[in-house]
Amino acid sequence: MAFTELLTSTRTLSAAGILLTLYLVGSWVLEWHRLRHIKGPFLASFSYFWILRTIASGRQGETFRGVSDKYGPLARIGPNEVLTSDPEVLRRTGNTRAKPTYGRSIGYSVSRVDPFHDSLFSTRDTVAHDKLKAKLSFGYGGRENPSLEDGIDEQLVALVDLIRRKYISTDAELRPLDLATASQYFTLDAITRVAYGRPFGFLATDTDVYGYNKMTKRVIPTVGAFKRHGVGKRDCQSEIMFQMVAGSDTTATAIRGTLLNLMTAPHVYTKLQKEIDEAAASGAISPIIKGEEGRKLPYLQAVIYEGIRMNPPFTGLALKQVPPEGDTISGQFIPGGTRVGANFLHMQRSKAIFGGDADLFRPERWLGLDEATTMERRRHVELVFGAGRWGCSGKPVALLELNKVFVELLRRFDFQLINPREPVETFNMNIVLQKNMWVRVTERFPDAPIIFESSSFYQDIQAIKIINMGYPSNYWIHMRVNNHMHRLNDLKLEHAELEQGEFYDPEQQDKVLDAEAVNHLVAKPHKQIEVAAAASGSDPGTKGGYDLYDGDTKICHVAWNCPTMAVADSFSISHCNDNYMVRYKGAHLEHGPIGDVDITVKEIH
Repeated sequence: MAFTELLTSTRTLSAAGILLTLYLVGSWVLEWHRLRHIKGPFLASFSYFWILRTIASGRQGETFRGVSDKYGPLARIGPNEVLTSDPEVLRRTGNTRAKPTYGRSIGYSVSRVDPFHDSLFSTRDTVAHDKLKAKLSFGYGGRENPSLEDGIDEQLVALVDLIRRKYISTDAELRPLDLATASQYFTLDAITRVAYGRPFGFLATDTDVYGYNKMTKRVIPTVGAFKRHGVGKRDCQSEIMFQMVAGSDTTATAIRGTLLNLMTAPHVYTKLQKEIDEAAASGAISPIIKGEEGRKLPYLQAVIYEGIRMNPPFTGLALKQVPPEGDTISGQFIPGGTRVGANFLHMQRSKAIFGGDADLFRPERWLGLDEATTMERRRHVELVFGAGRWGCSGKPVALLELNKVFVELLRRFDFQLINPREPVETFNMNIVLQKNMWVRVTERFPDAPIIFESSSFYQDIQAIKIINMGYPSNYWIHMRVNNHMHRLNDLKLEHAELEQGEFYDPEQQDKVLDAEAVNHLVAKPHKQIEVAAAASGSDPGTKGGYDLYDGDTKICHVAWNCPTMAVADSFSISHCNDNYMVRYKGAHLEHGPIGDVDITVKEIH
């Protein structure tokens, strides 16, 4: 009896296994059969191994381009995936009025930064996406976010300052700069300044800062514009988190790639630098170039668009799903439910649009064209940002950064590749990850100051503070304690200590002092003590204090906090002895350096 039951159970399991096998094989045959008329790599027709191997190779852009070169404008790259190199198909998938209407594939859900809430990029519901995008667009433009350009200007200043402070090479000394990392720091600080109202301090500290959770919540113009148009708190958070990841990487790729192209094409480098110099000399551009001024420089525009074309910041598939009724692509019917990917690199190297030398970085191809042709080519290049409803909302911010960064770097510095044969390490997996782009930087006009004007930021913070007086960080304080006591007693400094940062020699701002060297400083009558501190290394700012004494009598306690990631700085004089009057002036208490502070100590008779 038991044997019979066991035999029956075994037969049942065997039958179930056979049915499951038949189901899987049938499903595979059905998947293969529905796209059998589309050519492509054989392995890709029945397995996802081909596409996974391609992505893992770090060369997916070049591999996808090779597929389109071999199989034509429509190729099969997966059991249910096809690849198009036709720009009109990409435009059609994003056209809000086109029929049939394409949706996003399930793969977009994987791009959630917040696993419990969608950003604009991961939202698959078309109606919800369109409503959210309409609201978010106000935050990414300049009309409701007037501080957008000022915020980018701040980070340009920080980038220039970082290079001048640490990476200027001379005939006697090579100070190599990893331009891949510096570009990333610039775009990260720019996007966090746009998103949070202040940068995270990558450029100020020249380190990879991860203290996101310490960021004080603050309503800033970008988020304010989102909220004014009905974007909820959770949507704001998801959108900002996604832009920090996607917005910084893609723009940094365009900056790095274009600078690399410039350094390997000396005639282009020289021609662009000449246009910048002539514009500066004639007053056509401001001390920090405005976006609208950059758009009027024809060769700069040619370099920007040629740089984006040669270095598409995104090489992923951006899969869209064919609607149930199916569609015809490149003359072939594609059944509903099929996922269609875009070959961005192949589109940008189109010989039909850009000529037989489309693989060559040649900005001159953009010159001498009629306006209609220029606009059509620009429209084609901007497909790297997506098209229509699926286009990138951060495109205005990215283009604004590109219209500024090349001018501000090339007007001040000369760049030379240290290793021309292997100029950069690249890993291409949807976005382009790069490192070790080592360059030698020399200053073109070493004695020329940076002068800033017409910006509320630079009106609030004097230019001398931004240039940081030689301290190794933009977050610093320099105190002058003046002894105006009538009894001609000495004024002493004691109990100096720091929680963050380092003490520095006010005369040699790059020289670190320990607390003992600061303790027991003495100001003779009508003289002063100078005390300086700044952020150092990975410290998130400078924070410390000390006591002032008249002989054995404590006069007061002086304290400061100048953090890299906070809305405001603080400076205070407390525990004052009633027999003394202590006054100070000059402390800048908004985000940035506290700067110079003059402290005066007098007796009260």
